[in-house]
Amino acid sequence: MTRSTQIGRPSGAAADFAEARLAAEAAGAVQQRQAARRVAERSHDAQDCRDLLLMLGLSDLEPTAARPAQTESAVMTFSEALGLHRTT
Repeated sequence: MTRSTQIGRPSGAAADFAEARLAAEAAGAVQQRQAARRVAERSHDAQDCRDLLLMLGLSDLEPTAARPAQTESAVMTFSEALGLHRTT
């Protein structure tokens, strides 16, 4: 059992472990997004992209930001259609 400085707040090694785990999960999410972006950039078409993302286990990624409003004349790349926008 861990000691708590406040109710529900672990201290010491437990807090350090929790912080390290959160940092590792965040880093993993960044790597998954980078991999999905690379697949989207190199795919031949939308179906190819979906198939590759599914094979790699990257098909269930949540979008990072709200998608911009679509217009009929808007042309999107595969990565934009998947919510994988390149930051500049």
